[in-house]
Amino acid sequence: SWGTDKPVRISVIDSIAQGLPNRVQFVNGAYASFDWLCEELLSGGDAKVRFDLIDPQPGVQDTPDAVLKYFITPALAERIRLRDGTCRHPGCTVDAHDCEIDHVIAFDHLRPELGGPTAEWNLICLCRKHHREKTFGHCAYRPGPLGELTIITETGHEHRTTPHGPLAQARDRILDHRWRQHLERLITDDGHLTNPPGAHRTHPA
Repeated sequence: SWGTDKPVRISVIDSIAQGLPNRVQFVNGAYASFDWLCEELLSGGDAKVRFDLIDPQPGVQDTPDAVLKYFITPALAERIRLRDGTCRHPGCTVDAHDCEIDHVIAFDHLRPELGGPTAEWNLICLCRKHHREKTFGHCAYRPGPLGELTIITETGHEHRTTPHGPLAQARDRILDHRWRQHLERLITDDGHLTNPPGAHRTHPA
């Protein structure tokens, strides 16, 4: 039994289109089969279930109008939490769902086109403590295209973190799968690379 009267929300990251099998991954890192999850839900009494299909492609919810507004939609906020997993300050393990969503580059309320956009690459999860530290501290914060975060201290030291939530992990699996497919196309049956840089294959006469 799930032991709750609240609707159960399940975010499904769509990796089937990338040639990867379905699997269930819980935020705490455990894994299970999709069949097991369905059986548990069906035997869970009156619990209501809502499935949300998540496109893993970065920035799919960023639209020209939305990036110029300060408001972060619930769907985008959930996407950032699924990507980050925890507070993004180095070493902090506060769960993403207990964090606030922050613009890494501050949003410019007077001229939004000149400030940090409300876009996936510019949003991160920070717990209340580290959010305040970012707002009132003296470090510089720099975002990356896939949610990377670099914090630069007053002394010039850089601390870099990458997201480790389920969405980030799904993206890593997709990239790894694509890379393996690329290598399979490059390697011939005899184990050689096809047309490696600076080399010419000789063919028997």
